[in-house]
Order: sequence, then structure tokens, then C-alpha cells
Amino acid sequence: GLFVEHFQEHDVLWNGEDGRVFFLQNEKCYDPPGNATWMSHGGKKKGYAAYKVSDGVKRHYAVGLGVYDVFINTGGKSVFLDDAVEVPDSPGVVIENACTVEIANGDGPLVGINAIVNGQGHAIKTGKGRLPLFERQGRHRFRLVQVASLTHPCPSLMRIAQKTEVCYTIRQSVKR
Repeated sequence: GLFVEHFQEHDVLWNGEDGRVFFLQNEKCYDPPGNATWMSHGGKKKGYAAYKVSDGVKRHYAVGLGVYDVFINTGGKSVFLDDAVEVPDSPGVVIENACTVEIANGDGPLVGINAIVNGQGHAIKTGKGRLPLFERQGRHRFRLVQVASLTHPCPSLMRIAQKTEVCYTIRQSVKR
């Protein structure tokens, strides 16, 4: 398992074959400088994925990845990360049960993560006029209202089911 947090660029960059990760807890950087300068892939993608498997890797397995948007010190700038996780398009590279969570300031600028893995999975956003992470339900009870989860590489896996105090995902199995 990995606990890696607050880097301006990739928090985890995996270069080797046959990697296996069974847990990742990640908070992205608190203070990205804004999308005018916080760009990867030669200025083509917003921000840097928290978990990046290098393009040449053919075999990799990761399960239980959680990436949290904590863009709270942006100087009032709207900032987005395109992908929480980036992996090469290879049948031997599998990501299961990856999720993103929004915990930035609901009253601040519009910030968020656009996709979970390689452009797939629901975006999460917060800022003025957006959905908060938790809603108060009584003095000491809260309801989770914004979490997205995905198993890659199927684009149709996203479904969120919510209960009063717990948010859980329903995963479909897909054969490649």
C-alpha cells in the first residue's frame, strides 16, 4: 500500500513491468499554480496524474486507488486535473476500484478532477454553486454526496448508489 501526498507533479510514477499495488491513498497538492502553468504532456493535459504508469509498461495491476482533490490554496484561481490516474492502453494493464474524492473549499474557486482513469469516470468539482462533499444531516451526522469510482478500462462502469451515511459503488465485471 502507498500513502503519497502533495506533490506538484506525478505523486507516483511507475516505470517497471509487473507492478502490483493493492492500495493508494493520495491527496493532490494544496497549491497548484493554476492551469496556465500546471500542465503536463507538453502543455496538452491539465495537471499531473496522482498515479502514472509509464507509457512503455505492458503489465501492471493496481486496485483500491483513492485520489483526493484538495486544491485549497490556488490564490483564487480555478484549477482542474484532467486525470487522477494515467495508464498505457495495454491489455496487461489493469486498474480496479479507483475513485476520486472532492474535499476542497465549497465557497472557493471552481476546482476539481475531470476524470478518474484516462479520461473515463465522472468528474468531481467544487466551488461556488457546486455540490459539497458532505451535507449536514443533524448536529453530528453528515451524508457523503460526491464520490466517483471506476474500474478501468470499461467506459460504462460508473454507477453510484448513495445511502444516508455511506456512499458505495456498484461494479460490473467486463471481460476483455
